[in-house]
Amino acid sequence: MALSSIDQASIRNYLLGQLSDDEQQKTEEQLMLDDDLFEEFETLKGELVEEYRTGGLRQNEREWFERHFLASSEGKKMYTFAVALNCLQHPAPQRETWFEQLRSLLNKKTWTLAIATVTAVLIVIAVTVFISRPQPQTHVAVVLTNSAGRRGPGDVQVPRVTLSPNAGEVRASLTVPGSVAPGANYRAELDDGRNTKPVQLAGQEGNTVVAVIPAGQLPRGYYALRLFVTGADGKEQQIPGDYRFIVE
Repeated sequence: MALSSIDQASIRNYLLGQLSDDEQQKTEEQLMLDDDLFEEFETLKGELVEEYRTGGLRQNEREWFERHFLASSEGKKMYTFAVALNCLQHPAPQRETWFEQLRSLLNKKTWTLAIATVTAVLIVIAVTVFISRPQPQTHVAVVLTNSAGRRGPGDVQVPRVTLSPNAGEVRASLTVPGSVAPGANYRAELDDGRNTKPVQLAGQEGNTVVAVIPAGQLPRGYYALRLFVTGADGKEQQIPGDYRFIVE
């Protein structure tokens, strides 16, 4: 199903940080439910990277895009390959040197393609090495509230998490509703609206469980953590409600 121009404009504004908090939350909820909208979301990422590379964004848009999407690992990779692809399609002109003269005596077309390809590969390697330089890893701590008992989406403000480029992981403190049974064991799952994956638990203190999520598994979007408990009888059950947060 084709998207309307309103949907497309909303996704573009979302990627450029131009929506109000209410509009942003509504868009994030729609992305979790609408496959067509999510597909448009992925397409517009690439289009905005190309607009950024060619200078098509306004100054305020460029600054926001740099601080948020391009600061993420996904954004860095997309920009790196956009630059490399452009080099392959439009190799930079070079001055005529003795090497150029020698090259013209050989197969000119083959040499031109080879040099352009090598240049693009070297650019990818150089940028990748720069991006991959070891940096001190940090963790981001967030306290999440269980959604059980809420009357509606607006009852509790969904926490927003901003990941810096050197963030290594997110540590989420999850408070278990009610009392904790002696000998209970917990496990957690992370739901991004499309897939569910297990999450490591770092420990438990009282009725609080700490979940550890690698930052690389958290691109910008809307998430929900779910807790499961196994009692002394060996039976597992899901704790009512979930723990929601948004990665910006």
